[in-house]
Amino acid sequence: MLVAETYFVIEDVGQSVKRYLNEPTTTPEFAKRLLSDAATALAQLHQQDLFHGRPAIRDMGWKEDGVRFIDFESQVFSKNLQLQKARDLLFYIHSLYVSEKVSDQQIAESISVYRQQGGEQQWQYTYQLVNKWRWLYAGLCLFRCIARTDLIALLNLFRFVLAYGK
Repeated sequence: MLVAETYFVIEDVGQSVKRYLNEPTTTPEFAKRLLSDAATALAQLHQQDLFHGRPAIRDMGWKEDGVRFIDFESQVFSKNLQLQKARDLLFYIHSLYVSEKVSDQQIAESISVYRQQGGEQQWQYTYQLVNKWRWLYAGLCLFRCIARTDLIALLNLFRFVLAYGK
């Protein structure tokens, strides 16, 4: 790693998961592998009691040996580690919906991998958090007719988490 006063350079982590998912030549099998690797990497990060801060699929590089994270967020909005991990999980799901290339089924499979890779307790916490805020979902649904990409993705995130549930 090269370190200077204004920047640092890390090894190549491959193309972003987002770029791969948006390529027209990406097969459903490869998309499944990408999402599985992304969920595994996020679960492993959380198992180490670390969090990313905004693990959008554009901030995940993929190579044959898996997913690497870039652009960790430096600001911490809470000292509650479990809440930080829930935020990570929600950002990840939101970024999948923003991509518009990933189906509910693919997201469910990815979250299933996250849960199987040690993220079950964190998923339960995240579900309870979203369930507690479901009133916000009901209010936001009123704006669906004028919603753009991010709000639509947020509404889909609420719908998914509440439906996928426990």
